[in-house]
Amino acid sequence: MQKYKNILMGSVVVGLLAAAAMFVIPIPESWDFSTFEFYWPLASNALMACLHLGAVILFVLSLTVYKAKLRLAFTGIVLGIIFTALGTIQLPIIDALDLWGSPYVTTGIIGVPFLLAGFVIYLGASSFGHLVGDKSWLGRKWLIIPGGLVVGALLGTFLPHIPLPTKESDFDIAMSINFWMVALEFAATAIIFRIKQRMGAHYSKAVLYLGLALFTGTTAVLVATIDTFVSPNAHGPLMSAVNVLAIFAGWFWLTAGFAFARTKEY
Repeated sequence: MQKYKNILMGSVVVGLLAAAAMFVIPIPESWDFSTFEFYWPLASNALMACLHLGAVILFVLSLTVYKAKLRLAFTGIVLGIIFTALGTIQLPIIDALDLWGSPYVTTGIIGVPFLLAGFVIYLGASSFGHLVGDKSWLGRKWLIIPGGLVVGALLGTFLPHIPLPTKESDFDIAMSINFWMVALEFAATAIIFRIKQRMGAHYSKAVLYLGLALFTGTTAVLVATIDTFVSPNAHGPLMSAVNVLAIFAGWFWLTAGFAFARTKEY
């Protein structure tokens, strides 16, 4: 028990120290925005990354206590957190170097870890739901995966947006992938909350935190995607809200990992 508490508290402390360390980075002379708009994304992304990494450690430690099928389902969720952590680690670097207008960002390569996260989290959540007897249409992979792709492609291609610094086709593909991932993760979120209704009190809080982590994290990605359509840069109020949501998502992932690590075999 104490080991898990140490990991939880250590992740928070290291995250806060990493966030504080961001304030020693000098603001480039070419920076055209406010001091807050420079340091807030750096600090919040550093904290967010540490919270996600702590969650990965806790979930990995809890894997050994589950039976094979449930362990496989949770492995998908753990891989999703890992991909999310990898995705968040790159954000402070992009912020510090002001690379939001680079091809790496505008062509959607930045979103690849998050897409992989959404895909494996959905697979893990649907497998988890199947194991506890949830037979809803949300767990039908043959429907949700291609259906989400179609919805993502329609939204990414036809929604109006501001003038672009890149090719229209590149932007459409990148946004379609983002919307696809959002669709998969919202489906996974709904499955997790359905699972909560079937779980006993012993697992109720852990599953609740898992659902909250998915919901806040996916909402953050959705808001960030919308910001891409309406804002010429990543320094507006919507992206500040995204950073707040992502910190909450990291905290919920961390507390979910802690709660599951404390449980016994289901």
